[in-house]
Amino acid sequence: MTAEGHRVRARRFIEAVGDIPLASVTRAMASDFLTKLGGDVATRTRNNYAVTMWSVFKSAKLRGRFGDDNPFEGLRRQLTDGEKDSKYDPFKLAELSTLLADARLMKPAHSVQSALQWAAVIGPYAGMRIEELAAMDAGDVYQEIADDAGKEKIWVFDVHNRGNRALKNRASIRKIPIHSELVRIGFLQ
Repeated sequence: MTAEGHRVRARRFIEAVGDIPLASVTRAMASDFLTKLGGDVATRTRNNYAVTMWSVFKSAKLRGRFGDDNPFEGLRRQLTDGEKDSKYDPFKLAELSTLLADARLMKPAHSVQSALQWAAVIGPYAGMRIEELAAMDAGDVYQEIADDAGKEKIWVFDVHNRGNRALKNRASIRKIPIHSELVRIGFLQ
């Protein structure tokens, strides 16, 4: 869940019940809101709304702005077996190789088409999120000393939060060695 997602869900709640004081929100209102999201809304999505609003009320209570029981407490729904199984399995190495084997890549250049093609290939090899790839600059790809003697250098992607960049969390800050297959297919040219 992202901060923007929380804002969207909170706004939708306000649109549904009105801009009323938190103390006026009842458990029945909370339950009705989740029910009225619509029949085509997945249980996971409905639960995201419940978690967002539960967090709003918990935060308000911690700050002394709400004193009652959290109206969203316990309103998350259980996932059905079908919903639990709906996650996708990751690609196997052989499947990735098949998918990427026929990639007709442009030489790295400063164009949207080139960037999109390379992002589709770099992501799986580097384990990077699409947002991290989209934020990359040419200066974020460089050689770094790989051994204590300073003789061996490796190419890396520098994933950082300097400047105007935002990352998912602090653990996202890292340097990722560039996979030899990316070098082989011409990424560094």
